[in-house]
Amino acid sequence: SQPRLALVSKTLYNSSGDLAHFGIVFLSAFFSFVLVFMAIFGREMTDFAQFDRAVMTLVRAFLGDFDYDTMDQMNRASAFFFILIFEVTMFLIMLNMLVAIVMDVYADTKGHLTKGETLWDECYEIAERFYMNKMGKRMPFN
Repeated sequence: SQPRLALVSKTLYNSSGDLAHFGIVFLSAFFSFVLVFMAIFGREMTDFAQFDRAVMTLVRAFLGDFDYDTMDQMNRASAFFFILIFEVTMFLIMLNMLVAIVMDVYADTKGHLTKGETLWDECYEIAERFYMNKMGKRMPFN
């Protein structure tokens, strides 16, 4: 097996506890925003009238696809303020926290791994074994 490629899966495995705690914080903040947007825009906009619609609308807003013009017509100051706070909190801060968690565990995991062969060294060794098998200078495994 390739230890350098296993680094990714070991990093995700080692960070699973921290990622679970981050998921709790992220979902708490996200659903708090869902309730705030429902309270402010729920009466005027059908996108925020029901909980499931509000969740999907904010998921789309998190990904950058939201109907700001309709929100702007309802209440210009509130729309700008709450979209700004939502994007800064959920996209910038939470996403950076996620990257920081994974990169911290990545550095620890990488420090614990022994020096492994590079992928190119392993490819060279496989090609060399194949060549030696074809020339009859080495016994194949099977």
